Amino acid sequence: MAQWQKGQSGNPNGRPKKGHTLTDLLETHLRKTVVDTDGTRRSGSRVFARIATEAVLTGSLRFAVESPAGEVLTVTEKLDPRDWIVWAKYVWDRVDGTPTQRNEVTGADGKDLIPDDEHRKQRDIALVSLATALDTRLSSEDTE
Repeated sequence: MAQWQKGQSGNPNGRPKKGHTLTDLLETHLRKTVVDTDGTRRSGSRVFARIATEAVLTGSLRFAVESPAGEVLTVTEKLDPRDWIVWAKYVWDRVDGTPTQRNEVTGADGKDLIPDDEHRKQRDIALVSLATALDTRLSSEDTE
């Protein structure tokens, strides 16, 4: 039996509305102005860039927290070596991009899987012949 009845959508709620995806939420929050460790107000994306860069260079996260009284407190958290590697990879990937990986795929005989021009021509002729025969057969069934 089919998973859905005929005419029933497999995704009844549809695509998420704009503003509800993780990327949208991150963009919204990173555009906000936040207090930095020196007490100045900066965009969230600038503060995030500073935190990420410092984490890679120093092995520590340093960020500001504003107290209810409005006092700016600096919090420093030492990174575990495994966490430092994650931060370093993150920053490195954003600076240089992820490394390109090349994959070569060949058949069991070591030759290319993509047929050469002669094989393509033969395949195309066979496909046209098959399509013509099928069309002829369907046309003759319609007239019977």
